[in-house]
Amino acid sequence: VIADDIAKATAMGASFIVLTCNTAHHFFEDFQDLTPAPILHMPRLAVAKLAAHYPNQTYSRVGFLGTEGSLQAGVYRQVITAAGYQYIEPDAALQSRVTSLIYEDVKGGRGLSLQHYRGVLNDMLNPDRENSCDALILGCTELSVLNEAFPLPDIPFIDAQEVLVQETVKWAKQLRKPF
Repeated sequence: VIADDIAKATAMGASFIVLTCNTAHHFFEDFQDLTPAPILHMPRLAVAKLAAHYPNQTYSRVGFLGTEGSLQAGVYRQVITAAGYQYIEPDAALQSRVTSLIYEDVKGGRGLSLQHYRGVLNDMLNPDRENSCDALILGCTELSVLNEAFPLPDIPFIDAQEVLVQETVKWAKQLRKPF
């Protein structure tokens, strides 16, 4: 389906393409081979923003929060480690809570809970936890919904979807023709 969308966007003369699903970036190279139009790479953009705001000298351990599919596909693992960070995934119990946020709270319509959301983030950052981290990447569009509903400026994280939106706007503005 995504390949078909890319073909249609290319046929319409798209100047660039935005791939909004984190997990789909597992197939990024295959998708990019389908079009001469550049496809924005959300994980690379997110990690570049991470490096700018949370340098690896101080924030060396980066936790990734996303779907089990994104974890298994490793869409962020390579990009995070290539930037000089140690990549941290949630343990099974914490991943179950992340999955609940994504599929029950947001997609399932159970309702957004600041307590549930903040609890997951705080547990990932808890220095007493075996696999604690110094900063986080929110790598799921449903987690971005929670970030938008409950901004938490006191927590060191990057919202990959937010970074992609900012980059999309930047690219679109560069294409605008003055009146």
